[in-house]
Amino acid sequence: MSRTELAQQRLDSYTHAMDQLLQEQKKDYPEIVHRAIRNEINQIQKSIRHWDNVLQSQTNA
Repeated sequence: MSRTELAQQRLDSYTHAMDQLLQEQKKDYPEIVHRAIRNEINQIQKSIRHWDNVLQSQTNA
């Protein structure tokens, strides 16, 4: 096998691997977005609870 053929074979293998990876990412994308949104909502809720507690403690002091 010539160097050119070997390089082409490696390139084809690399391209195929990248295509598979992209397909897997597309499949997982909605779950990733859903998880990110859920995490953001949880962080906002924690912040609201924290500041609610701060305001409650200032009101009761």
